[in-house]
Amino acid sequence: MSWSTRIGFSAPFDKVAELTRAERPLIIAIHGLPGCGKSYTLNKLQDLLPSKQYLFFETSIILSKLSRGIDRFENADAEQKTALRAATAQEISRECTVVDKAGIVSGLPYLSDERHAKGAQDIDTLVDCSRYSCVLFLHVPLQVLIKRRMLSAETTGRKYLHSVPIAEINLLQQWQDTECERLSKVCKEGGVAFERIDMGAVSFEEIADLVRGVKKDWESKEEAKKE
Repeated sequence: MSWSTRIGFSAPFDKVAELTRAERPLIIAIHGLPGCGKSYTLNKLQDLLPSKQYLFFETSIILSKLSRGIDRFENADAEQKTALRAATAQEISRECTVVDKAGIVSGLPYLSDERHAKGAQDIDTLVDCSRYSCVLFLHVPLQVLIKRRMLSAETTGRKYLHSVPIAEINLLQQWQDTECERLSKVCKEGGVAFERIDMGAVSFEEIADLVRGVKKDWESKEEAKKE
């Protein structure tokens, strides 16, 4: 049984074999720190954008199914993690190609509770971005980010905040800015468009408009390639 069928995708893997020469589909990824609202933003965009044109994916769910549990992914070696990240991006790309729709995905979660925790690793690498066309980084006001992250000590990426001094919490802004800069660099190296979204200043409708614009520009470039 193929990965596509095993994890519940609508199109069988075999059908994709006929499309191996096709250009990669438009895939827009939503990234940001834990607690920035990636899943919520994905759901809002799903309400605002037509399902006839877009597919929506929770990347962490696909990764968890491919690795048979997020814990197994965290405990895998570097080579296995790289292969699983690549497979996750590939499966999303295949599904979008088969149904000829743009994909919008939530970015992968961090591998540990916090950047400062033992064993923390960057997860947004070139292998993750290799099939993305555009990355939206959700940059959230500091106080909003702290409030969201403190809501549940049981939520992945938030436990660590309950055992660190306030001085480290105040480093969140620096961490967020650093991550934004790092991912921007990763995207530039991979030829992927990057947009910082200031969540305190824009509405979800404006984000949806940005997505529509990205799609329109991408379609224009694809048409130009055919001429």
